[in-house]
Amino acid sequence: MAKQGIDLDQDLAEVINEQRLRHLSILREMMTNKLQQECDAHEKELSKAWETIQSSLTVFQKKKDNMFATLAQFEGEERAREVFGASQKDVVPPTLRAIPAYFTCKPNNVLFLPTPTSATATESMHKFETRENITAVGALSRENGVGPISPGGNQPETDVPAKSGSVNGVPSKFYAKRSRTQFDFGASSKNKKAKTTNPGDRELTPTSTLTKKPDIDSWEVEGSEYIFQYPAFGAGYFVLRCGLGSISEPHTFTAHPFENALAMEHFNDYKTCKGHDTTRQYQPDDIVSLHGHRVRGENVKEEWVIAANMRLSADKAKSTTPRPKTRKPLEIVSQLGPLDLQYRATPRSTPT
Repeated sequence: MAKQGIDLDQDLAEVINEQRLRHLSILREMMTNKLQQECDAHEKELSKAWETIQSSLTVFQKKKDNMFATLAQFEGEERAREVFGASQKDVVPPTLRAIPAYFTCKPNNVLFLPTPTSATATESMHKFETRENITAVGALSRENGVGPISPGGNQPETDVPAKSGSVNGVPSKFYAKRSRTQFDFGASSKNKKAKTTNPGDRELTPTSTLTKKPDIDSWEVEGSEYIFQYPAFGAGYFVLRCGLGSISEPHTFTAHPFENALAMEHFNDYKTCKGHDTTRQYQPDDIVSLHGHRVRGENVKEEWVIAANMRLSADKAKSTTPRPKTRKPLEIVSQLGPLDLQYRATPRSTPT
């Protein structure tokens, strides 16, 4: 009897355990479905809010683009890249820090996430709300497998790759070369005039590679700009343009830029020309790298280049040839006396 009782207890335990597991499975499925319903309901609200956020970020990005374009228009693109550095192009509204913070905190602490205020917005702008930090926090949350349940499914979205060169789908059009703080750019100054730089203090580091710039069609420079070769940067033909993209017309060269030191004198002139960076000492490689444009076209060959430069020289010679001056009638000063010196006598007509 005792043995039968033990067997009965084991069977009952198995049944109870089976029912328990089945009950847990049913309960889990029921809770998952309920949670999914709540998630879908909130997704409708969040999607509307996200559209608003995206729209706001797009407008914000356009304003940053306009700021950069305006700066480049008056100061030149090279100077604009230095002023509008990485710290400026990565600035995003501080409120966005609450989004990645949600995925790194415990669920019961969601209600206690810090909300940035206007007083702390500027202070925290570069301590957290940069693209690098947001991307890092997002990567951390994906590594931990934390993510919202997707609409219509019960699996967390753990792999949401960010678009390259963008924040939340908002592209960046800035290509900064060095970082500055927000206060360097946003602080007001009584004297906004560019500081005069001593040429002896300018950096002497040459640029070793040709920077990426748009090519120029052959018809645009034929007979108007001097075309030359520069083997240090490979095959092809180049023209030099200074101040391309500025408010005024770019400075071009109608003779070989490196004969008679034309280009060296122009780009190392830190007083008159504002179309290039006046804080550095240029070498020939620097000039071609930063301001040289390749000439493209099927007709761009040696014979065409020679003919185009000869035409340019001929047109230049015609425009610089002085015209003969028209001779004025001879004026004879009267010799009648001191009081008559203020009068001028005209030659009398010869009687026929």
